[in-house]
Amino acid sequence: MASSSSKKRSAQPHGGGKKSFLFMLYIPLLCIAFFVAAPMLSSVLLKRYLGEERFSKMTGRVFGAPSAEKAPVPKPPPAHETQHTGGSSTLYQKGQIYRHKKHDYLAVIVEAHEDCRAPWEWKKRMKVEELERGAHQPFYLSLVDERDRKKGEMTYVAEENVRILTLDEVKELDLPLRHSNLWGHFSTFDEADGKYI
Repeated sequence: MASSSSKKRSAQPHGGGKKSFLFMLYIPLLCIAFFVAAPMLSSVLLKRYLGEERFSKMTGRVFGAPSAEKAPVPKPPPAHETQHTGGSSTLYQKGQIYRHKKHDYLAVIVEAHEDCRAPWEWKKRMKVEELERGAHQPFYLSLVDERDRKKGEMTYVAEENVRILTLDEVKELDLPLRHSNLWGHFSTFDEADGKYI
């Protein structure tokens, strides 16, 4: 009897072929799941931090219709007449065209914040605290002209790096600016004020 049971055991491979095969598939599947889930999780967290509307604007994705309760935005002064009045309010407004002081690209402001609202990881990577005015200055979410940077690029720029173009400089530009999502943020260009609305 003992010899028949030992023959049965020796006929089966040690550890089972199916278990070994499944284990070999399990690790690559785990790696794939991680690399697929990580970007999804980061976008979910960013969406939760910024709110759905801001996240939609930043990513160019539309997650729903705009709120009917949204108050109308008062018309800002023309770009060439805007002056800094001090305090923590933003100096520039949506639709104004500027050149980045350090990188010289052309862009248009789509959203203005009174201070830097990016996650601390981004602030650290971008060395925001090393800026002359740090994180406690207005920051502008902007669409970058595709002739200056890759297609569809958006930037988040400190006010100290923004040089708003004068009305004469705007008139000399080859408008409209090139950006795949420009008309998702604006409906027209106001030549009198030199800005998008």
